[in-house]
Amino acid sequence: MTRPITGVERYAREMVKALHDVGAAQYDFILAAPQKLTFDSRADIELFQDHSDLPGHLWEQIRLPIIMNKTKADLLWSPCTSGPLLVKKQVVTIHDASIFACPESFRRTYRTYYKVLLRLLSGQVLRVITDSEFSKSELISHNVCARRQISVIHCGINTQAFRNHDRKIQLDCDQYVLSIGSRDPRKNVSRLLKAWQLVPPELKHGMKLVIAGGSGPGFAKEVLGNVPNDVTFLGYVPEDVLPSLYAGAAIFVYPSTYEGFGFPPLEAMACDTPAIVSNVASLSEVCGNAAVYCDPFDVNDISEKVVRLLSDAPLQAQLRERGPERVKQFTWQKSATQLTRIFEEELN
Repeated sequence: MTRPITGVERYAREMVKALHDVGAAQYDFILAAPQKLTFDSRADIELFQDHSDLPGHLWEQIRLPIIMNKTKADLLWSPCTSGPLLVKKQVVTIHDASIFACPESFRRTYRTYYKVLLRLLSGQVLRVITDSEFSKSELISHNVCARRQISVIHCGINTQAFRNHDRKIQLDCDQYVLSIGSRDPRKNVSRLLKAWQLVPPELKHGMKLVIAGGSGPGFAKEVLGNVPNDVTFLGYVPEDVLPSLYAGAAIFVYPSTYEGFGFPPLEAMACDTPAIVSNVASLSEVCGNAAVYCDPFDVNDISEKVVRLLSDAPLQAQLRERGPERVKQFTWQKSATQLTRIFEEELN
């Protein structure tokens, strides 16, 4: 609730809002936090601010069990792939198994901590929630939790937020292909750059590849080599600027090699932007027939799909029609309703 918004933070914030909307008549919610929150839940949720100086993980393991006793709470929901080992009356959301499947994406101390924590935690809690059938199969195959204790609840999309194009970002080009990719190797930015250079110049027509996320141009030059002139790295883009960035793109490209869910393709669809996504992990489960699929490990295939979509106006129109319909299947109210049913099962 206190960090810059990426996928996990968005999930926590949106689910807190939706939980109150669908469950306020049935439950009293308490939002426990180690510091003052700037987040406005826009809901009548009791806030327990602990004002602790402990680092987040220590606060979670030491102070949160104490808060559970103080508030006499019946159940703890931990929304962000972590939770206190001393609380058994707990439902925890583990978003994916990336710490096991993609260890190179994490610092050694971080991945060691989480590998131990997740296996211990899943053995203690009442129920594990995850974002997709793909993530469920991954968590089971990596022996994180048993099949009988894990449930799938898809994430949602706040379509109203992505229809707000008031705040814009100044770009040094009139037309662009957009991608969202951070320093995480899973986002596959290096292959995307190579694929972009294979797109014929006559098709680009002065168009640029714009990449949002990560740590900006410094990261690009240091890790990816010399950045071509027709590529712009924006760094982290604030939440309220994203809708206009999506909406202004000719197409959206998301060649990620591993996703537990994958917000950006649905966000692009919510802004009527045709999308190319990877044919691996959870992305086909999420995007259905509303996207063009590429092999994220094949630079030529990524390039070919970019050329195809940029060249095919009828296909773009088809995806602009299918995308918003696909997005309608993912709402936070639906997700929160499914979560409250699990609360009810575990409390009874």
